[in-house]
Amino acid sequence: MPIIRKSIFTFVRTWNSHLIRKQSNRKHVVSGRPTKLYNHNKDVKDCGYVPDEAFLDELDQIASAWGMYEASFN
Repeated sequence: MPIIRKSIFTFVRTWNSHLIRKQSNRKHVVSGRPTKLYNHNKDVKDCGYVPDEAFLDELDQIASAWGMYEASFN
């Protein structure tokens, strides 16, 4: 798990720092860095949904056996 955890964290950090460029033929595409767009852009429509809490609890119980919460990503 530590190797997988570190690889995923590195992947996310790397791709979230890339720039999404403006596209003249696609006016609906929002440009910027994914992390900043997600955390700070209030003009972007939220297309998320509320997950089923019971299902998340079940997944949490399964995943806790994998030692997911023991890592630090500093």
